[in-house]
Amino acid sequence: MEFTKSIKEYYAAQSLIVGGVKKMNKLGPIEKFPIYFSRAKGSIVWDIDGNEYVDFISGKGAIILGYANDEVNSQVVNQINMSNFMPLSNPIQNELARIINEKIPCAERVRLFRTGSCAASALIRLARAYTKKEIILTSGYHGWHDTFTGVRNGVLTENSNYTLDFQYNVNLLEKLLVKYSGSVAAIFITPELCFFGKEFYEECFHLSRKYNTLFLFDEIKTGFRTSLEGFQSKIGIIPDAATFSKAMGNGYAISAVAGFDKLMFAEEETHLSGTFDTEASSIRASISTIELLEKYNVASYIENLGRYFAEELDKLFLKKKFPAKCFYKDASAFHIIFETEDLGNEFYGESINRGILFYCFNNVNLNYSHKKHQIDDVLNKLVNVIDVLTFDKGLLTESAYKNYLIKNRFVSEYE
Repeated sequence: MEFTKSIKEYYAAQSLIVGGVKKMNKLGPIEKFPIYFSRAKGSIVWDIDGNEYVDFISGKGAIILGYANDEVNSQVVNQINMSNFMPLSNPIQNELARIINEKIPCAERVRLFRTGSCAASALIRLARAYTKKEIILTSGYHGWHDTFTGVRNGVLTENSNYTLDFQYNVNLLEKLLVKYSGSVAAIFITPELCFFGKEFYEECFHLSRKYNTLFLFDEIKTGFRTSLEGFQSKIGIIPDAATFSKAMGNGYAISAVAGFDKLMFAEEETHLSGTFDTEASSIRASISTIELLEKYNVASYIENLGRYFAEELDKLFLKKKFPAKCFYKDASAFHIIFETEDLGNEFYGESINRGILFYCFNNVNLNYSHKKHQIDDVLNKLVNVIDVLTFDKGLLTESAYKNYLIKNRFVSEYE
């Protein structure tokens, strides 16, 4: 495939935008992977060079119904025609909050925001205001704001003293709870759909009760994807509060913090505010999206289709003795782990050449617009992908699996 226009825009960005194209928006070498896209509909996307792909990035998990969903967009256009912005509040805020309150078990009160990073930062501020404690014990990605970033340049050094990563390690979590006894405001976990079962979250929850600290979920990725009632409902563990975004808006910028009264009322003692928190089009999009998720039982559909895709892909890997494997607990967003990073890059590159767009070394994200016949067609093309690759035949080794988990900070040390 040719990416002439995409490459041209890439170099133009170097002189126009700080940092050019960020790493998270690059799949690989610009000569082999597309960067810029001009159109997307359902599960199909087109880059600016006119190449067409079946897409499994799904807007990094934000697309749950499919790109440019007609029903959602129609509601948004109607809202824009009435005005996208009001001088103060808009009653549709209450409408969305009521829906979240009815669906999400921990949602006695709701606060709307625009991005996942804002919601996560707001929840931690609430946790600290409510508990009068400062330390947050965390696992998983919670956004780019100072509280959670691993970047040191430009961030106050002392931030790292108050936000400590236990990297999905229960033993390390308890050691930190003991070490900082009486100072921990909350345990804040991003549920990981591929590598940890219910037992892990139960252990973390029990530790939160044992050491008298808040238990929080970051459901930016899992909320409304794994279940209409959230990941918390699916595993039967109700946190004190949780954050939501991505799938709740099907690509529109919307997020929320939902929690028990006692915690949410701490807003009266601190400050949470944003001019665009009441912007109407995204709120309307979220209302419409959640209604459609319920109408079409989307969570069940994409989990079943994702499981079929992952199982058939594993059968292909086994048949071809290709050293890779799919990992998932909820298959609506599964991981593929390869024996080596180079082999993964070759696999993704050859997939691109056959019109298959994966989010390299990240989740394979299903959405409601994906159909079984598409998956079958993709599987047939992936046979050709593997056939043209050079590799040492065999199964994915335990050491490659361990190294992947450690490199991607799913564990601090493999147990």
